[in-house]
Amino acid sequence: MPLYRTLWPLAVTNKPTIPEGIVSRLEGISQSGLRALLERGAIQEIAAPPLAALPNWQARGRKLQTLDVFTLADVYEIDAKQAARTLKLGVAVVERWQREAAELLGIDKPPGAPTG
Repeated sequence: MPLYRTLWPLAVTNKPTIPEGIVSRLEGISQSGLRALLERGAIQEIAAPPLAALPNWQARGRKLQTLDVFTLADVYEIDAKQAARTLKLGVAVVERWQREAAELLGIDKPPGAPTG
């Protein structure tokens, strides 16, 4: 499911308002609701480039492909502990990759923080 950035606060029925600038999958909003928000300019889909196209990410990308991780958004969203265990890496390494992915995507929140 794609990640979206809110461009203004969103009031969602029976839920707290989603603040402007939050990056989220917006899972509680229907597909028709997402289309309407996109058309109104209230949200934008985050375009996540493939890892193979990024300088200094090709080697990491090859490792991450075994986890079906192909884009920066995928890196941001993976479970760092599970990925580290599967790839036989330290959790700190995967978390560093997630922070780098978040920075490149313009996401302010640390990996693992709730996205709304």
